Amino acid sequence: MNRLLNWLRITLILLKNPIATLRFLVRTTKELAATPFRRIAGTNTTSLYTAVSRAVYGSAFYYLPDTVYKASWDAGRGAKYVAGEGFRGYQFPADDGKFYSSDVTILFAHGGGFFVGDALMYEDTFWRWIKVAQSRGLKLALFSLEYPLVREQRYPGCLNAFMAAYDYLLERSPRTSIAFAGDSAGGGLCSMALFKIRDEKTRPLPCLSVLISPWLDLGFKYPEKQQVYNDWLIYHLETGPAAVQLFVPENGEITANDPRISPINNTDFAGIGNVLVLAGSTEILVNDSRIFASKAARDKLPEHEIMYVEEPAQVHTYAMGGIVVSSRAIEQKTDNLIIDQLAKHATSNSKF
Repeated sequence: MNRLLNWLRITLILLKNPIATLRFLVRTTKELAATPFRRIAGTNTTSLYTAVSRAVYGSAFYYLPDTVYKASWDAGRGAKYVAGEGFRGYQFPADDGKFYSSDVTILFAHGGGFFVGDALMYEDTFWRWIKVAQSRGLKLALFSLEYPLVREQRYPGCLNAFMAAYDYLLERSPRTSIAFAGDSAGGGLCSMALFKIRDEKTRPLPCLSVLISPWLDLGFKYPEKQQVYNDWLIYHLETGPAAVQLFVPENGEITANDPRISPINNTDFAGIGNVLVLAGSTEILVNDSRIFASKAARDKLPEHEIMYVEEPAQVHTYAMGGIVVSSRAIEQKTDNLIIDQLAKHATSNSKF
């Protein structure tokens, strides 16, 4: 029934946006038709499943983002909506007793280029992680942040909301280890918060930060351009710079290359805590992860661990699972790695 309702939701979106739907169908058809030739030429090196998913998912993300970056109608049934001073989001599980007695709570920021997406879009992933953690004897909870997108507020609106949510969790769960996690733009937001915490020295660092295909270079200095035929971010190089201009403050004090919004451009990475970076080898943003992990490992303090995993032939945000990962085996392996790292660092929130 739930799946039927979700397909009905998608159908209504398609009917409501006939021109965008037509463009989506045309672009998807073109991408699918070009796939065999790209594979012969060697410009597409992912699995056939990933190549087909790329054509459909990438076209939908650009023309009909609500079909892929919006929660389904039945989302949030096991979650609780929470709103506080300067933030709002959803806690998993809904039961306060279970949420506040967890061993680890993840503060999660979703992706979507700061332009689309919502806090419930990865609900299936959250429950999957909770289930894996439970099988390991780890009580895991998540708080998924509904941070303001650029149509609501420019930077630093999203960062202010993230810090407000972190303060809330620190106050309400003083005995629980808190981790950060986010994919794409959400991973970038987590890293912005890390440097802010390190520099201000008024809050503890999270026990672990899980950066999944993080977008860390808003100035577009390091994209792996040849991966455009592998990754589902088909239009990122064309549309991304314009989107960034909607993100940066209007007063011009912060540009796209400022390390406050492009964390990859920081010169000193010491003291940012334990970090797990996950990227696919065939994603456009893979250099963001490579460079960040390299600098973080170079400057890390002895008590911190920096771990970088680059999964061969995987695309952007593969570590979230679902349609963009090439197999359930890789999804399970990645889930296990994330939970193992959370368990390992569960007691290491650093008191600055």
